[in-house]
Amino acid sequence: MDQWVALIENYSTEENLQKFYKVVQSAKEVLKEDLADFEIEWVLQSVLSDPVNVTSVLVKHRSNDAWSQATSDALDLVSSIITVHNQHIDSYIKDIIEMCLQPFQPYVRKHAMKCLMALAASEHSQHLDEHVPALRNLLRRADEPLSLRVPLAQLFGSIRIPSLKNSLSFEAITNQPKF
Repeated sequence: MDQWVALIENYSTEENLQKFYKVVQSAKEVLKEDLADFEIEWVLQSVLSDPVNVTSVLVKHRSNDAWSQATSDALDLVSSIITVHNQHIDSYIKDIIEMCLQPFQPYVRKHAMKCLMALAASEHSQHLDEHVPALRNLLRRADEPLSLRVPLAQLFGSIRIPSLKNSLSFEAITNQPKF
């Protein structure tokens, strides 16, 4: 935890790939420790808000090839946060969803879908209801590589919201009747 404190105290808002990657890796490690609730909240606030603000950094660098590995790792970190520390993320849900719905490159998009799947399986799944049009657009993309279709199918299979499932029916998506 002491290393995390030092890292965050010296973190500049200037976006540097190496520093960002180091913070993401350090956050993964520190969140594995046995932390008190206030420590968890501080780490999450540092990552999801100031000074790091993963959501805005990823949106800004979503199509930058040099950032693809750091972006994927950051999305995996957010997925882990949703799964393990979901009681602490209420104020970050909207930003997380909007970040995950960005048009990332295919390799990175897989990690964004994993993040959405974690959210759909959590107590915060009702927040996806506001994003039905964006989720529909994900499903309608015919240009998705085969490697993304499986995670996409898993995402929609994991959504528990009745109104969202109804809006994602074959007929609703394709505007064609079922055979």
